[in-house]
Amino acid sequence: MPPLPIVIGITAYGRCIGLTRGHSTPRITLASEVFNGSRRQNGGPLSVSDVLIHEMLHAVLMLRGENSDHNAAPWCRMISELTPALAGREVLAAPVGTVRVPHPDRETDPDAPRTKVVRQPKPGYLTQMELATWPHSIRPAGYYDGQRSIPVDTY
Repeated sequence: MPPLPIVIGITAYGRCIGLTRGHSTPRITLASEVFNGSRRQNGGPLSVSDVLIHEMLHAVLMLRGENSDHNAAPWCRMISELTPALAGREVLAAPVGTVRVPHPDRETDPDAPRTKVVRQPKPGYLTQMELATWPHSIRPAGYYDGQRSIPVDTY
């Protein structure tokens, strides 16, 4: 397998700190703020490692021809397998589906629908946001604090 190209630069979609594109030869882009830090992101070796692990998982699934979406079974399977080695604990991960729940407006408005459809994880499982931000979502508070930034040029 050829080495994966890794680029440091501006990622698409504005909020992404890492992005993997392509399927036959995935290309990983890491935002410079992962290295340097910013007001929304602590930069440094722990941040770089976790973003790179996240993006490499996308790349592995792409190379296998599996669905690399955050809310897909292959992604959930892989993060369930990798989390004990990364965090020293197990997590429950499964695609988050839709369920019908009682509509909260029904209590004050009898004309409101009785139920509504929401995305909701199974009890005890990671939320859709936690799946999308893994492994950041499994780290304890303050995990990324106090890192020494890694200066990289931006463009």
